[in-house]
Amino acid sequence: GELWPPVPGDVDAPYEAAAAGLGMTVREARDALYADRPDRRRLARAPRWDGRRLLHRYNLELARAVLLDAVEMTVTARGGWGDVFRAVKLARLMYRIERTDDGYRVTLTGPAAP
Repeated sequence: GELWPPVPGDVDAPYEAAAAGLGMTVREARDALYADRPDRRRLARAPRWDGRRLLHRYNLELARAVLLDAVEMTVTARGGWGDVFRAVKLARLMYRIERTDDGYRVTLTGPAAP
């Protein structure tokens, strides 16, 4: 088989051929090559968050990180329980619901639960 890269200076040859065939520049061809990979995505427009909103989002992501490893989670809802239950059903989570004196307690379990 052929050696890669062919010779110093010819490293761009495959990109040039691909770019010509696709009607784009070599830079566009290089940029598009792995554009579907999450680590290659570019942020086109950043959300305009103030410090309070950014902190809220940061705390939310910290909670999500903990929940990824959770075996069981209990949610106590005193109001808006319909929204909680709808979200649980939409996510197709396994659950157990108990009525309490002032609302509901929903216990969510995952596939790793004993």
